Parts: sequence; structure tokens; C-alpha cells
Amino acid sequence: MTTQQMIEDLKSKGYKVEKDEFPKIGDAYWCIDNNNVRESSYCGDSIDTKRKNNLGAYSAKELADEAFKRMKEIAKEVMLKN
Repeated sequence: MTTQQMIEDLKSKGYKVEKDEFPKIGDAYWCIDNNNVRESSYCGDSIDTKRKNNLGAYSAKELADEAFKRMKEIAKEVMLKN
């Protein structure tokens, strides 16, 4: 699932999802990293850019938790199919 698909899924569940300009340099954000949800500070380096573009940079822990939960559900579904 792409970041855009995750955003649309979260929006359909009633979450307000910020995109485009978030995060900016210096913003705190939540991300999925090493099988955990954690807070980080955006500095625009390659790690931040990969997180933002691949797994998402979330403005709230609840959004990151929901995205992580959905990713685990999708992974489980894929594993059961194989």
C-alpha cells in the first residue's frame, strides 16, 4: 500500500490527514521505524525523506498507530495467501 493509499484509507475512517507541506524542517512527526511507532524531528535528510515517502510521516501518534496496524493486517493477509 502506498502512502497515498494509506492517507485515503485513514481519511475514510474520519481522520484528518495532513500532507504536502508536512513535515517541515524542525517539525516533530510520528513514523514507523524498526517495527515500532516513534516520534522524530524532521531535518529533511535522506532518512526523513525515505520515511515520509515510503511509510509516511504522521502529525499524530494515533495516525501512525492506525497506519502501522493496517500495514500489519495487510502483511498478514499477504502471508496467508502464500
